[in-house]
Amino acid sequence: MLTAVDQFSRECVCVEVGQSLTSRAATEALDRAMSGQGQLEAITLDKGTESNCNHFDRWAYQRGIQLDFITPGRPVGYNVIESFSGKLRDECLSVHWFESLVEARAEIETWQREYNETRRHSSLGNRAPVQYIAELLSVGVGT
Repeated sequence: MLTAVDQFSRECVCVEVGQSLTSRAATEALDRAMSGQGQLEAITLDKGTESNCNHFDRWAYQRGIQLDFITPGRPVGYNVIESFSGKLRDECLSVHWFESLVEARAEIETWQREYNETRRHSSLGNRAPVQYIAELLSVGVGT
């Protein structure tokens, strides 16, 4: 599973679920996320096999995206995604038994939608990510 969370808004912009994910599948998922979210400036990531190859480096370079790799064994600077991953695991993955990849994708997509649209985040003043983003856009922040 590839997950991507905006560090500023805490919005989950991408969850890609598959039997295995190649660098090509990861970059295609990130391209789809950017088509709805806008251009990424930087990606903070671990040294997973899907991101540790020439294809991924070339993809990021062609789009002007800075790759920021965390120090192995030191996820402190990666706390937004670590927190997100823990919630995803505890609230979705650990409470469902998936009979198929299609079922897993549907259940995880439902959870992602709830996480972005209705779950209140203390770091966002007890607002959901989409509410937080809408309020910022309404006052002209980020435009």
